[in-house]
Amino acid sequence: MSKIELLKGFILVMVLVLAKILVVGCSRSGNSDAGTGPIVGIVSKSKSSVFCRAELEDIYEGLKTEFENTTMSEMTYEEVSDTYFDGVEGEHEVMGPNTDAYHWYSNDDEWASLSVFFDDFGDGVRIGSGVSGKFPES
Repeated sequence: MSKIELLKGFILVMVLVLAKILVVGCSRSGNSDAGTGPIVGIVSKSKSSVFCRAELEDIYEGLKTEFENTTMSEMTYEEVSDTYFDGVEGEHEVMGPNTDAYHWYSNDDEWASLSVFFDDFGDGVRIGSGVSGKFPES
């Protein structure tokens, strides 16, 4: 995957996320009436809950597409975190000797979350191996 193709994918995801935020009116403050102002008064369970459900759903769709295009399977956790989550760290969970999972939770829906999995395929570097989103109907 070339850098240009990766950049095009990233720009597409960011445009979709921005469009969704503007349409839904979701904010990171936990108050849907707050608009899109600065990030203040975050209501969260952890540092990984700065995204609202709509943002997580958009990120999930972008990651799923990138994984299908094998782009994500070439990315480390740091690259995924920086590219898709604006550097916000996910909550780490060890899934086994060769697998880690990172979870991001919604700040406006306690049941919504997004998980990204990373595996070591023998070279000592864990790269993207899967993505899972939990967005139950309200």
